[in-house]
Amino acid sequence: MGSDKALLKINHRTIADIITQRLYTLTHDVWIVRRSDQAKISLKHAQVTYDYHEGDGPLAGLESGLTHCKYDWSLCLAVDTPSLKLPLLQYLIAKKQMVEDHADAIVCVLDGQVYPLLALYNKSVLPVVSDMLAQGDRKVRTLLSKIRVEYVHEIEWHAYDPAGESFRMMNTPDDFSRISSLISEQKGDS
Repeated sequence: MGSDKALLKINHRTIADIITQRLYTLTHDVWIVRRSDQAKISLKHAQVTYDYHEGDGPLAGLESGLTHCKYDWSLCLAVDTPSLKLPLLQYLIAKKQMVEDHADAIVCVLDGQVYPLLALYNKSVLPVVSDMLAQGDRKVRTLLSKIRVEYVHEIEWHAYDPAGESFRMMNTPDDFSRISSLISEQKGDS
């Protein structure tokens, strides 16, 4: 995108504010993880923390987020997904109760593609994440190969997000334009 996605605005609100406000309806323990070289932000519905391993991407963000969250399980989401659907997130949270004895993560899948940042992770994965980062391995997909994962495929989550809006990411200006239009047309934050 060439800019800080968290600070892009839709309807006069930053992406970070849109996402954190939505998450705040599910839990008041909301954190956004940033790099120290990014602009400082203050959010009404979230606390801000920074990567411990600067420049190590989403895995470093996962480490910092899991460290700060007070619960054993945490939703871990990409900052560039402002069209997240609450019913899907609520389903993932409910699913945790069914699989927490045999899974360390609950990860969504769409069209065979794994979305490791549309997932729930247990704090028990922190030592694995920290060890990977210490060894220079930054791939979230490698993490998934080292832990117990419950994959949630489209047939299971479709009823909670029929259009798959939660999977729409802003990787290009065109993506941002499409998502902005979609959110502007919607009524409410479902």
